[in-house]
Amino acid sequence: MNVASEQAKHHQYKTWAGPFYSVFLKLKQKRREMTLKSRNSRLENTKVREQISVKEGNDMVEYDATDETGQANAIMIVDDQPGIRMLLTEVFKKEGYHVFVAANGYQALTHLKRKHPALVLLDMKLPDMSGLELLAQLKQLKPNLKVIMMTAYGEGDLVQQALRSGAIAYFTKPFDLQELISVVESQTHHISSK
Repeated sequence: MNVASEQAKHHQYKTWAGPFYSVFLKLKQKRREMTLKSRNSRLENTKVREQISVKEGNDMVEYDATDETGQANAIMIVDDQPGIRMLLTEVFKKEGYHVFVAANGYQALTHLKRKHPALVLLDMKLPDMSGLELLAQLKQLKPNLKVIMMTAYGEGDLVQQALRSGAIAYFTKPFDLQELISVVESQTHHISSK
């Protein structure tokens, strides 16, 4: 709509509405402000939700790492067992790490495209793909990424295949937490915040 037709429209309203014209303009301005405020609020809420969490099924996935540079204090935990994810998250946060988690391979790959952890703790058995398949895809995306495998089964063949595929170490569940912390610290060159 050009300026002349807009002015003609306002003149028509002014003539018709008389004393109510100023009220009309105030209401029109208020409506514009509310529309902009609503649009900005929706955009801000979307950004906050993306930063805080991603919801897949009933599993809430935490994004705590704001690290985008691959610094030594960001790690990703990939395990389908919520108890293991919670335990390792708590342990490594106390050690001063930024931690983010994934419950399956798809989530891990999605996170890795947006985040840059120094190290990944990866379960051998996941619901949507094997740990070996995910390891190959992680290494394809980030060849220098350090990956430690976790397994509940002491399967020698799978462990050897993982090590040949680029994993730097493996731990059999239940693992010694202090030993795991030591290996993670040595690989990330991270000094504990304790």
